[in-house]
Parts: sequence; C-alpha cells; structure tokens
Amino acid sequence: MTSLILAIALFQAGPCRGEAERHIADAQRLGEAFDLAAAAEAFAAAVKSGCPDARAAAIYIRGLIAARAADAQFGSAAALQPLQETISALEPFVFFAMAMYAYYAMRRSGLTHPNRMALHWTIGSAVFSALGAGLLGLAHTWPAVNKWTHGTLITPMHGHMAFFGAYVMIVLGMITYALPGLTGRGEESRETSAGFWAFWLQVGGMFGMTMAFAAAGITQTYLERILSIGYLETQLKLQVHFLMLVATGAVFVLGVALSLWDFFFLAGRPVEAAAARAGAAPAGSTAG
Repeated sequence: MTSLILAIALFQAGPCRGEAERHIADAQRLGEAFDLAAAAEAFAAAVKSGCPDARAAAIYIRGLIAARAADAQFGSAAALQPLQETISALEPFVFFAMAMYAYYAMRRSGLTHPNRMALHWTIGSAVFSALGAGLLGLAHTWPAVNKWTHGTLITPMHGHMAFFGAYVMIVLGMITYALPGLTGRGEESRETSAGFWAFWLQVGGMFGMTMAFAAAGITQTYLERILSIGYLETQLKLQVHFLMLVATGAVFVLGVALSLWDFFFLAGRPVEAAAARAGAAPAGSTAG
C-alpha cells in the first residue's frame, strides 16, 4: 500500500522545464529509493523553482513520512488491531446500560404511566436496541468473525433488529406520547386494543425475521465461505429460511397496517371530530 501511494505521489508533478525539471527527476529517483525526506525536499525545491504542480507530490510524500513516524511511535495498524477490536466491542455496553436503566425505571414506577402505549414502545426500544445493536452487533463485530460473515445474511440479521429497536420503536414511542396532546384526548385514551395488537405483531414479526436471517446467514456462511459452495447453489439450500422470512414479514406488515389504522381512525382521531360525530347522531334521530 505504501508503494502504491508513493507511486501516485511521484507522478503528481506535471511537466516542468529548466531547474524545476531537474529537481523533479531527483525527487522521483530518491522516492524510488524510498528516501522520502530527500524526495520531499526535492519536490519543494521544484516548487520554488517555478513548478507549482509539484506541490501536491510534496504533500503526498510528507504524509507518508508522517505515517511512518506514527507507526514507529505508536505501532503499526496490525499491532494496534487488538486495541481497535476492544474499543469496537465496547459499544454494545452502552445499549446494555440503556436496557438496564429502562428495566430499573420500570421496576421503580411500574406501568403506572397513563399512556401505557408509549411506555411499551419506549421500553421495547431499549430492549430491542440491546439485542439487535448490542448483542447481535457484538456477535460479528470481531474481525476474525466478520471476515467470514460480512456480506452474508448475518448482516441484515443484525441490521433489522438494530434499526427497528434504535430508531423505529423510539419514534413510535414519541408519536404515541405526543398524540393525546395533539388530538385533545386524555393520556389513557391512547390505549386501544388495535394499538397493542399492532405493537405485539410488529415485535413478534421483527423477531421472527431476525431469527430467519440468522438461520439463513449461518447456513450461508458455512456453505459459501467455509465449504466454498457456489452462491446460486447456496441460495437454493436457503429457501426454507426465506419462506420463514416471508411468513414473519407478513406478520410484521399486518402489525404496521394495524398501527396505521389505529393512528388515523382510532386513537389518533381528534376529539373535536369524535364529538361532532357523537352530536350528529342524536340530531338525526330527533329529526326522524
């Protein structure tokens, strides 16, 4: 890699004439001999001699010198890899701490909040984030594992649960928390049977999709990456997992549809519209 960057640097300077041309030739000769400091000085001399195109090459080589100095002082990238792996593996502990705090808060106050629907989405977000982004992310973040699983169905296994927990659930929690105030309803009126069914269908469907991706991804990694079986042949052997994925995905979509129905026609309907409809019915019956 260093040789490639150096080769790019040596040909950065455009055609120059006179003294600058001689300095560039010296810089290229010194660079090919990996005398980086002397090559950088020669390119700098070419710039002073009236060849501004040599400035980029001088910057490239000075960057290489700085990289070599960093390697000598702090260790090479390979030597630092265990430290990088450890720092990367610390990220899930943030999600675990968030889930523990959510559990502690629930134990302290119970489900006494009047808007239990928002509470379900909020606590669910903490738990699903810890499982998806935390546990499943930790499972294949190590380079020794990721070199086999990267680009397989292990990645969407982690991604689906992580994004649903960390983003979708917390957004739905904020929506359900704000909805009573926006529609003029009481907090307790946010609870509907359709809303709870939507919650559990989405949670169950997403969990099932994650398990389907996990089974398919583990099988794909073993067949394709370990046994070197071809991609298309491997896909044929994963069909049963794809059927499970479609079935659980349908459960999730049903939950989404029910959630939209609840939002637009049940708990999300403004109280003025509900009152108007309630007042219109007696008037119609009196006229009859």
